[in-house]
Amino acid sequence: MRRYGEDVDPRPDVKVSLNVSANARGNAHANARPDARPDARRPEPRSTSAHATTRARAAARRRTLAAAALALLALAAAPAPPRAATRAAVLTLLSGFEYSPSKDDLDRLGTGVETQLMSIAADPGAWLVARGRALALLGHYPTAPVLAFLEARLADGHAEYYVKRYAIAGLVRALGAADPARAFGAVRPLLADPDFRVREGAAFYLRDVRDKRVLGVLRTHLAAERHAAVKPAVVESIKVIEARGGL
Repeated sequence: MRRYGEDVDPRPDVKVSLNVSANARGNAHANARPDARPDARRPEPRSTSAHATTRARAAARRRTLAAAALALLALAAAPAPPRAATRAAVLTLLSGFEYSPSKDDLDRLGTGVETQLMSIAADPGAWLVARGRALALLGHYPTAPVLAFLEARLADGHAEYYVKRYAIAGLVRALGAADPARAFGAVRPLLADPDFRVREGAAFYLRDVRDKRVLGVLRTHLAAERHAAVKPAVVESIKVIEARGGL
């Protein structure tokens, strides 16, 4: 029944529909997060293949880092490459007063010492004592280039006496026991050198050449030698060889 003054809604179903929509919106707001905005878009879930790709990339990075760490550890554990001996270091060692360096002293300088020794020995501008020591110390390096270098010094008719004398010491040190026949062949001619200092050096160092011919050559030379500085060296070498049984 319609009361007086009350309007009649010609579309009763619209009123119900509006009420239902309002209730639905209220429930949606009630269930939403407090900080959510109606216009905010939720991120779409990542697919299974995307997750697999991410895991693969992470694993690859871990393998790369592990390989780099192992490489650094190996580099740290590896021995440092040997250093090369310098001419200045070798020359300093050769220039000490009343001191001749040992093989251990030379080894501590690094590699290639024999090259520096030959360079110093062949340098006419180097200190005389250093050149002589270099020639004698080359006997610790019986390589083909070193032996050829020493033999060339002995065969040089214009070489200074001290060059020949110390080259004898180096060659006998290298070959006196290892190859006595070669050492004897290189040193024996120097018993006839015009310089008595070279002859004295040859007579002195022949005692360390273990060739059976040395004793007879020295006895013969003793009878022919006239210089007072040479004869004592010949006599002493003969005694040393005879004490060893003639060899």
